[in-house]
Amino acid sequence: MTDGKHYSGNGRLGLRKLIASVGMIALVATSFGLSGSFASASTPAEAGVNYPGFNKDGVYQTGIGQQRYTYSDQVSKYKDAIESPSTVDGTKTITGQVYVQRYGSYKVHLNDTGFPPIPMQGVRVYAQWTEKDGSVSPIYTTTTNASGEYAIKMKDFTTETGKTYTFDADPNLPQGEKWRIWADNPDKDHLTQLSNYYNGDWGPHDYAFDVEIGDGIGPDRLDMVNIRYDLKPENEVMHNLKNVEENVPAFNHGMVRGDVHWELAKIAGAQGWSSGGAFPKYYFDKGIDVAAEDVTVYASYLSDYALEKIYAEPTSTFGSSAKEVRGAGWTIDNEASLQDWIRTQMAKEGQDKWIAETASAKVDAHGLFNIQFKGTYGATWNNPGTMPLIKANIDKVNNAYHKIAESPTIDRWSTSAGDVAMLGGNISKHINRDWLFVSTDMKPGVALGTPWMTNGYMGLGQYNGLLATWQNNFNWNEADGIILAAYPDYVNFRVTDGKDILNSGVPGDVAETETSGLPKQFVGGVKYQIEWINTSTGKVVATGPVVAANADGTIPSFPLKTAGLGLTKTTNFTATLYPVNAETGTRGTSFGVDTYTVIVGSRPVYDDVSVKAGSTGTSDVKGFDLTTTDEQERIPADQLDPKLAAKEPFSIPGTYTAPEGYKVSINKATGTVSVVAPADAKPGTKIDVPVVAVFTDESSVEVMAHFVIANKEDRNVYDPSYTDVTVNEGDPVKVAAPVSDPAVPAGTKFEISNPDDLSNLKDLKIDEKTGAITATAGKVEKDTEYTVTVKVTYPDGTSESKPVKVTVKDVPAPKTPQADEHDPSYKPGSGKPGQTVKVPQTGDKNLPEGTKFSVPDGSPVTVDPNTGVVTVQIDDKATPGTVIEETVTVTYPDGSKDEVPVKVTVQSPDKVLDPEPSYADTIVKAGATTSVKPTNTGDEYPSNTKFAIDKDFTAPKGYTVTIDSSTGEISVTVAPAGKDGADAEQITVPVVVTYPSDSGAVTDNVNAKFLLDTDGDGTPDIKDDDDDNDGIKDEDEKKNGTDPKNPDTDGDGLTDKEEKDHGTNPLDPDTDKDGVNDGDEVSGDKNPFKDHKSDPNGEPGNTDPTNPDSDGDGVKDGDELNTKVDENGKTVDDPNQTDPKTDPNSKDTDKDGVDDGTEIKDGTDPTNPDTDHDGLNDGDEKKHGTDPKNPDTDKDGISDGDEVDGSKNPFKDDKFDPNGKPGNTDPTNPDTDNDGVNDGDEVTGKYNNGKPTNPNRNDKTGQVVTKPGKTSKTAKSSPLAKTGVNVIALASIAFMAMIAGAIATLRRRA
Repeated sequence: MTDGKHYSGNGRLGLRKLIASVGMIALVATSFGLSGSFASASTPAEAGVNYPGFNKDGVYQTGIGQQRYTYSDQVSKYKDAIESPSTVDGTKTITGQVYVQRYGSYKVHLNDTGFPPIPMQGVRVYAQWTEKDGSVSPIYTTTTNASGEYAIKMKDFTTETGKTYTFDADPNLPQGEKWRIWADNPDKDHLTQLSNYYNGDWGPHDYAFDVEIGDGIGPDRLDMVNIRYDLKPENEVMHNLKNVEENVPAFNHGMVRGDVHWELAKIAGAQGWSSGGAFPKYYFDKGIDVAAEDVTVYASYLSDYALEKIYAEPTSTFGSSAKEVRGAGWTIDNEASLQDWIRTQMAKEGQDKWIAETASAKVDAHGLFNIQFKGTYGATWNNPGTMPLIKANIDKVNNAYHKIAESPTIDRWSTSAGDVAMLGGNISKHINRDWLFVSTDMKPGVALGTPWMTNGYMGLGQYNGLLATWQNNFNWNEADGIILAAYPDYVNFRVTDGKDILNSGVPGDVAETETSGLPKQFVGGVKYQIEWINTSTGKVVATGPVVAANADGTIPSFPLKTAGLGLTKTTNFTATLYPVNAETGTRGTSFGVDTYTVIVGSRPVYDDVSVKAGSTGTSDVKGFDLTTTDEQERIPADQLDPKLAAKEPFSIPGTYTAPEGYKVSINKATGTVSVVAPADAKPGTKIDVPVVAVFTDESSVEVMAHFVIANKEDRNVYDPSYTDVTVNEGDPVKVAAPVSDPAVPAGTKFEISNPDDLSNLKDLKIDEKTGAITATAGKVEKDTEYTVTVKVTYPDGTSESKPVKVTVKDVPAPKTPQADEHDPSYKPGSGKPGQTVKVPQTGDKNLPEGTKFSVPDGSPVTVDPNTGVVTVQIDDKATPGTVIEETVTVTYPDGSKDEVPVKVTVQSPDKVLDPEPSYADTIVKAGATTSVKPTNTGDEYPSNTKFAIDKDFTAPKGYTVTIDSSTGEISVTVAPAGKDGADAEQITVPVVVTYPSDSGAVTDNVNAKFLLDTDGDGTPDIKDDDDDNDGIKDEDEKKNGTDPKNPDTDGDGLTDKEEKDHGTNPLDPDTDKDGVNDGDEVSGDKNPFKDHKSDPNGEPGNTDPTNPDSDGDGVKDGDELNTKVDENGKTVDDPNQTDPKTDPNSKDTDKDGVDDGTEIKDGTDPTNPDTDHDGLNDGDEKKHGTDPKNPDTDKDGISDGDEVDGSKNPFKDDKFDPNGKPGNTDPTNPDTDNDGVNDGDEVTGKYNNGKPTNPNRNDKTGQVVTKPGKTSKTAKSSPLAKTGVNVIALASIAFMAMIAGAIATLRRRA
């Protein structure tokens, strides 16, 4: 429901549609009952008792003593009307009364004691106001209370430009407000509109207060804006239409004169009944107002007989204590009772007795009518007049008294109650002017201001005269100045963009007008014109042609084309509907006003949101739409120009009030709208929330966020929701079961509906009962968000999709510790007692800057923390051969550490032998053996020098290391690249060189460093960014989970790069799980069928490694080839498959018309087109309905193929299948012709002495049997099986024998 003006919404624009709601209005009339309670008439059957209408006897009655008329279920006929009740003393309020008026003037109101009207409860009243700039408020509405009063709160409204307006109830400038107030007629069968403020159109006419407002103006309020109804004229009851006469006007007497006009103009000061001197009447401005055309006006007055009856009846009959009818003390209710009594008597005795005359007249071109009566003889109804002196004349008077004259021109009209009975031989006559009823033949849909508002026979100068008279001149026997004002019973005038969306659009849209409810009869002099103005400038933009209304009360749209207006900002336009005097061209007061806003710029886009009762629904801004284009963009906020205001650019207008029971809020920074629906929210209820967005240029725009309460299906009752999760690549994914309040019912099932989008969530599974989700996150190149869409199916069959986000974080490949990239070492040092020995670090001369060296506290050595040079001070008394050892800690900038040993041997003070062996850094290739010998830069090795690998050394995986103990040559064998290949990119082999003890040489410890070159390209892996040379960088391989040192990680014969090119999984040798590894599928090596290939540009026999069934025949490629993939990823024969191999690239290997999958199911040979070797291939057997595994399906001794081609049948003239080969028989029927001999025995002549018979012709009947419905008869003879007797000849003999027997019998009788 909308509580504010329409606003543009999520699509093109927001709705403010005008839809007439058609519904039954329950009518309830209340009256005084016993003990002060009320008796209610709740059905039309009680009309004519306490409510106007026909009673059970068919008599029209209005009833008396009604305290109120009550109506219920009167829904708003405007979908966009806002329910807005107020209090009678509230501000920003319009108040008034709705009632059925019973006589009196325009000033009559509910508290009037002289002419108390009947209040109407439950009537729907509407109000709008417009500002001077043309901005029009929403339609506000409420219903009247038990006293017939209404109070409508005129709430502030905000236009699409973001400007807010407040109701001041001030028509004076500069405010210049106007308003209109109208109501729905709750009972068009019995009531018509009598009068209303400006007849439901906009007022006041000028920028000034209007005295028509009953009690004037209050603070920001209008009071006593009353709406009056009267009773619909019942012409057939009140007039004697079967005897109606149209007399030529002859005198000023005996007439009813006046006019009927369309009231198009209002005068300032007093609307409706104007002063008109001493006698109020409807105002008729002949320059603007238009004469009603072709209207028939009827007038009737009661007969003298009727008045005799009326005045003879005691007044108590009418509930009065007055001495005479309409005497002192007579009341409105007495009059109502009298009128009911009159109609009852009339029904009993007939209209001819009670109605003196019914006359009529058509209005002329000026709307004037002159109804001429013939007159009733007598000065008055109860006085023939002063009698003449001559008896003959007295007799004439007495004979004529109470009779109707033959014509208006006969005799004379009396001039007073005491007039003479005859003058100059002319008898006096009269009309009973105080018992007159005047009405028109105007149909429903027209409101008519008339003094005859209650279907009563009244005199204008008498009963209505209690407060006011209506006529200008009311002489003794005439009624003059009867002005009847007609106006539309509410015109509907709205603006649309031509797409069934009202009141706003964008540049390029065409604003159309919709007009309905215009008068459809008697309106030749009224035309209409629509004009558009720019409400900002007041300038006229377009003026439409002057047109007449169509027969259905509409006029054509007069569109405003916005494309060429050059608008640079959001602009309001106002369309006004004017009635026009067709003769003078003068416009009347506007019949309708509406606005159209052209929105220029950007506006937020909201999607419609469904909210469950008792829960919260949120609607986010989905982007921004440019109003200058036809498409709906969803532009991010950071791309707008101008941009959104810096701080809290979104808001809900202060004029908006959430529907009762709902809570509505907005995040002012993001624009997210939240609606909390009450637990009892009715499904289908719409909640439209206006949102204002403000931009840096101080412009603003308003749109609508639409919510609707969901229906109470299971999917709208339960709301399972997941909690999003974030994991690192390679980690397990665990999504907890969704939570719902209330909990989802037993029998609810969960399934993942988009598994194809989630291939990187490995082993993705969902618990169908709980909805819990598990998987393993695959490798990603960057942080990646996956949306798992879960289909939730409830026990009632309804389902919904629930998303859960799984974010996989990109974990950078672990950086190799610097300690693993460097190999510092110290050569053994030596020195004599008392010497200072310095041992430099020589093993790795490219240590990173910032590397630090340290030794434990209390160490016998010191180390330079920056250079790593170890200093050893040998004690003077040190014993030669003593080894001074320490471990130097090398700390790298990344925090990793190496522990490096250093040794210094104490030498004899005498000269000693000092060899200096060392090994050069050596590159070793995968799959090869590489050897390196030591070099010696010192003294020669003494004999029996021995080389050995340190006992604590163990070669890493993939390496085999040996050493020649005599020469020191080291041989390193590296396994081939692959899953069993070497991983360590460099190894250091510690070598111990031992010299003979008598040589004086000290044992040396030297290191030999070997650098792995996996791809053998001469660049060691430690410096190579693609170690295995498979075309994928090592860093990417680590992210992908493949082996950077194995070009074919999964061992399927395709390198990792080739797998990427083919779209296969480099971690799975058999991507499609069809039993053939990816490499063999691409190469076709395992496929003996080379004629076909999946990739036309590939190798012969290649199949699709991403499709388990390349040819789509229902059999996996491996099952066709009888292979499987072993644990090493190799394609091998599967001993469990014994079916013949078929072509995985051809659905039908043997070309027999049956695909391989079907043949396997059927048990036929997919490599043999004719499994049973009967001459029919397996596909043809299916067509013929024969068994492809049985050569003789029907067991008749002829194979199926021979039956179909007729080759074994010598009788070629007949055939079972008319479209088949000559002599073909039915292979599914052992006895094609149903003669008792199967086909094989017929063609071999088994039962006919070796002479074949025709298997297609029944030997007993001679009929040729064909396929069902094809049996034919022929005169051609056929040998009888077993006997060879001609069937026709035998039948002829039998027939002749019968005739002979009959003749013999007749002769014997004779």
